[in-house]
Amino acid sequence: MEFQIYWLWFGLAALFIIGEVFTEGFFLLWFGVGAAVSGVLAIFGVGPAWQWAVFVVVSGVLFAVSRRFADR
Repeated sequence: MEFQIYWLWFGLAALFIIGEVFTEGFFLLWFGVGAAVSGVLAIFGVGPAWQWAVFVVVSGVLFAVSRRFADR
């Protein structure tokens, strides 16, 4: 059985989302969403550099947007 990188992304997403349950506020959730999006890209055969870039950008944007609402 060949190792598929999307399993790593989805496992990481699951860890982040489960970790969110044990933390206060929305911190790890956005990294879980970013990892899940990267996992979907991996299924479609997108290269690893793009997967990492999408993970960083999606996580960063969602984190920045949520901080704006969390400050209220």
